[in-house]
Amino acid sequence: MPKGMDRRPFALALLLGAGLAAWMLGAGSLGAADATVMGVFPPAFSPSSVTINVNDQVTWTGITGNHTVSRDDGLLESANDFSHRFTQAGTFDYFCRIHVGMTGRVVVQSVAPTNTPTNTPTPRPIPTHVPGQPRQLVPLVADNAGLG
Repeated sequence: MPKGMDRRPFALALLLGAGLAAWMLGAGSLGAADATVMGVFPPAFSPSSVTINVNDQVTWTGITGNHTVSRDDGLLESANDFSHRFTQAGTFDYFCRIHVGMTGRVVVQSVAPTNTPTNTPTPRPIPTHVPGQPRQLVPLVADNAGLG
């Protein structure tokens, strides 16, 4: 950098670039976990859409005095920083009552059940006739009951 040049704009650009990279690697790829949404200037929610699972929580910050987080159904209504735990799947759009066009979305997805293998024995065929021997009736049992 040339001598005598003001370093502040360069430092600010570097800081903004690092913040953008962190956002792209972290908060910009939010999904299926608790999430944080910020009210920023120019008026916007950042990120504008988050995807979480049922029973995850979203925290809104930067709201106090500058923005609101509102829904017409009253599910969300705050003019302060706050958190809300979503207990039902669905898409929840919200807006700022102060800034027209400042909107956001929370997509809450159901948690799919995991396929847990069970330890159920597989029945093996039980021979019912041995050549040269008289036929015997042998009951079929699902758990082999110690046979064969």
